[in-house]
Amino acid sequence: DKKYETAEQRQYSQTTSTMESPQQETGHAKLQKQSSKLSQHSNQEFHQPESTAKVLNKTIETAEQKQFSQTASTIESPQ
Repeated sequence: DKKYETAEQRQYSQTTSTMESPQQETGHAKLQKQSSKLSQHSNQEFHQPESTAKVLNKTIETAEQKQFSQTASTIESPQ
C-alpha cells in the first residue's frame, strides 16, 4: 500500500509542477488543441457522403470557434 501511495504522490507532484510551470501553453493554445481534437472526432464519427460531412464539420467548427472566442475574452478580461 505504501508503495502504491508514493507512486500516486509522485505522479501528483509532477502534475502540479506542470500546471504551475510558466512555460505551460497559454489557455488559448490549449483550447485550440482541444477544438482540433473535437473536429477530428466528428470527422471519424460521421460516415456519410462527403458533402454532408463537410457541412456538419463546418457547423461544429463554428460553434467551437464561438466558444473559443468567448473563453479567450474571459481570459483576457482585466476583471
